[in-house]
Amino acid sequence: MKWRTFIVLLILPLALSCAPVIKRDLMSRAIVNPSLKALQKDPDRYRGRLFVMGGKIVRTRVTDEGSLIEAVALPVDDYGYISDYPYTGGRFIARLKTEAGILDPAMFRKDLEVTVAGVFRELREGRIDEARYLFPLFDIEEIHLWEEAEPTYYIIEPFPGWFYYPYPAYPYYRRGYRCRAPGYPCW
Repeated sequence: MKWRTFIVLLILPLALSCAPVIKRDLMSRAIVNPSLKALQKDPDRYRGRLFVMGGKIVRTRVTDEGSLIEAVALPVDDYGYISDYPYTGGRFIARLKTEAGILDPAMFRKDLEVTVAGVFRELREGRIDEARYLFPLFDIEEIHLWEEAEPTYYIIEPFPGWFYYPYPAYPYYRRGYRCRAPGYPCW
């Protein structure tokens, strides 16, 4: 009995760590990482279909028709997590209709990342700086806002005590790092 409990407790975190950020039924029905250029070339073929994509928010507006998020497209994996490599297939607009609620521009602010599951509706003409652009418009079925990444800083401390760590910190201090502890030599 103890072994079964141990095995369940061991497997449970592994199973939960692979959970998608968008509901499983939406992920299974959706087309992941659509080609926005293909949507722009043949919108009638894709109208009414469900897509899952990632994006970096450019701006969020609240209008009479609902909340509109303009985002730069980013690829996602099969679980809806945004991939690490830089890639953009263009921009899109995700709309949450007024009846469904509102996406507050203070929360969905510029440079945050989102994963969106949405139904393609139409192409909407807009502008990127001075250039005209056809934005694919998606009605949001589900959205996941990613937390803002905190920068990580590493400080290399010298080994405390009478004797120093057997390996000098030569490569690190030569690259601009400074000693933190006064009285210790920095090679």
